[in-house]
Amino acid sequence: MPLPTLAAVHPAVLASALPQSPLSESLIRTVQRSRSLLPYQARGRALLGTVHTRPFSSSSHVCKPQVANTSARRPAPPPSAPWPRTATGSLVQPSSAALKSSTTGSSTHGLGDGSPLPPASGPQSNAVTTHPSPFSDPEVVSAALSHKPTSSLLLSYAVFGMCLFKPLVEHADTLLDLSSKFKLTDVLAKETIRATFFKQFCGGETDAEVEASISTLRAKNVRAILDLAYEADVESEEESSAGASGGNGVSTAPLVTEDSPIFNATEGTIDVAGRVGEGFVAIKVTAFASPTSLSRLSNLLRAARSSFLRYADSRGIIRTRERAVECLEELLGGGVKGASGRRAEELVRVFDVVRERELQTGRGEMDWVDFATAISPTNPAARTLLTSLRPPSLPPRTPSGEPITPGDPDYSLPLPGDWAHLDQAVHLCSILVDRAVARGVKVAIDAEQTVSQPAIDHVAQVLMARYNGRFADGGSPGEGVHVYNTVQMYLLDGLPRLREELERSGREGYSYGVKVVRGAYMQTERERAKELAIPDPIQPTLEATHASFDAGIALVLDSFAAGRTDLSIVIATHNADSITKAMDRMQELGIPPGSTVVNFAQLYGMMDIHTLTLAQLGYRAHKYVPYGPVDVCIPYLLRRAQENSAVLGGATRELKAIGGEVGRRVARVGGGWA
Repeated sequence: MPLPTLAAVHPAVLASALPQSPLSESLIRTVQRSRSLLPYQARGRALLGTVHTRPFSSSSHVCKPQVANTSARRPAPPPSAPWPRTATGSLVQPSSAALKSSTTGSSTHGLGDGSPLPPASGPQSNAVTTHPSPFSDPEVVSAALSHKPTSSLLLSYAVFGMCLFKPLVEHADTLLDLSSKFKLTDVLAKETIRATFFKQFCGGETDAEVEASISTLRAKNVRAILDLAYEADVESEEESSAGASGGNGVSTAPLVTEDSPIFNATEGTIDVAGRVGEGFVAIKVTAFASPTSLSRLSNLLRAARSSFLRYADSRGIIRTRERAVECLEELLGGGVKGASGRRAEELVRVFDVVRERELQTGRGEMDWVDFATAISPTNPAARTLLTSLRPPSLPPRTPSGEPITPGDPDYSLPLPGDWAHLDQAVHLCSILVDRAVARGVKVAIDAEQTVSQPAIDHVAQVLMARYNGRFADGGSPGEGVHVYNTVQMYLLDGLPRLREELERSGREGYSYGVKVVRGAYMQTERERAKELAIPDPIQPTLEATHASFDAGIALVLDSFAAGRTDLSIVIATHNADSITKAMDRMQELGIPPGSTVVNFAQLYGMMDIHTLTLAQLGYRAHKYVPYGPVDVCIPYLLRRAQENSAVLGGATRELKAIGGEVGRRVARVGGGWA
């Protein structure tokens, strides 16, 4: 039986089900205030009928209402229905069979495997949140922070205050460079970072320290997404290697091996996660492949999409196999060695991998998902052609007038040596996933900068196809998901990419795991777009980013309710409205809080109020916990500071909550320093 969400629970039932604590008492008071809105919620559900209105934000990414599969979900229990509990009063999660029965049923949008097509775009926004968010209740905020000593709250207050001091944040990297020139200032700077930003946002420097941090979280029913903090980018690699290509046109960046420190450290991270219990490990593909190589490979994938769009009709479809071959020929651009005698036969062979799909549908039509599958480097016929590419002739100068050098990661297609980096990244990540699966740990592939993201997505898709099997009969939905890709919804192409990945996983027959985030590279992305005179890839407004994020959550949850039970999502956000909307949607679709299908996550050291409240309500709450030596973590910490400075609301909310709690302690008789 699906568990009711906050507004649907009778206060007396909640009081008997939850263990006594300040947070429990605050939640009960929130329920009492919210229950007056239940009649409106009931009317809204009655109006839904057999159509999802999807109560998320307005956006240009909207879709027509999808006819619901009414057999695919159970009705929500009435407000007075008892909340199942054990003899000790703890919450009882529904059985996997109950959840499975609430989401089974055939779909009218078959993909050949009984899976539904994902909606054409994001959800409609003609409904609103049906009850107040618990995260805005001052008593809930106070209860969530009550476990923290006053000294810890004051440290947090100081750190978030520094995040709002823009001159310090904007010039932090310059100040660190200057301080590193002198031993004394270098030591002072790093010790200051260790005592402030590092202590606030990182779980520790060693395995033992991070294990202690995670154990503290687990005691509060919070899981961890463990991340060995590591930042790599094209510019730093170019500076360290004086360019990424040699005179012979082969990438000179050394391959990462199984003996490399970063690989061994990542293996240790997986072992730590396995020892402390159920959780995730985050992996950055740029740790195992040259960022410049990934950038050039991404240029090829972007060029393929551009060629496809030129040949597709207004529906995004290439109508015939012949036209698809012409499209591929344009992409290769005459750059295939010895192509004149064999080109036609080889080009046609590339599309044999989608022949079965054509036979199933009875049509030779091809959308982008089919075309991308055909030209993927994992297709041997396509790989033969793609690895034979000669880098095309480059324009003599960039739009800003700077000369372009061969192998430039912003403009060049892959060099021969780049393919070895791609293959090695897949190989090393596969070893790590094997290790994680053996220890009951899930793997999240981190999103990175757009310059290399298409190649990173390719690696993630290869891993998901290899490790994310469909769950067995009698298993829980989402249990077959071992690898999750990450989609950044502040990007203009975030929602279309999410839709494509859902569709691709359905066609190719593997479970889909996704971590949905807003994004963390806004400053870098906009600076690069300006420098290269290319369109800004970021949503134009914060409201548009919110709309894109909420639409992505709705897309995944609605796909699950419509029959795609082989899904699992990590909703990574600090936004209370987005969390509340997701909780409401789960309730409407009959997805219980403890389901493995839905996970929530916030960054370590940020928005503890959200994380602890979600955990108390029985949701799968996580903290994203970076760790490692201070020197290694500094780029990550700078990004956290810049992110909080750029999005002032986040740091301001933290300051207000922490300041209020400190004020309450000072005013309370007997309060003091812990």
